Amino acid sequence: MIFKIKSVGYPLKPLEEVYPVLKEFNFKQASKEGWHWVLYWGVIHIDSLEELIKLKESIGKRLIISESDDCKQKTITIYDDYIE
Repeated sequence: MIFKIKSVGYPLKPLEEVYPVLKEFNFKQASKEGWHWVLYWGVIHIDSLEELIKLKESIGKRLIISESDDCKQKTITIYDDYIE
């Protein structure tokens, strides 16, 4: 399955700099530029529950898995900071 992956604590820093282990999971960087900022996220390919567990253990943070209302986009959020 293909997931969008993003970080709560580091949205303005490339994820592969913060979590180099993502390269082991076919990570592809994406970004969106604003006037004075760049927002970073990526796409990652996970084939099994075992790979998902390996990702969690490699990152060392909790993961939140969600999907869009239309169920077309699945997202992994790295819970590395506070969320209200």
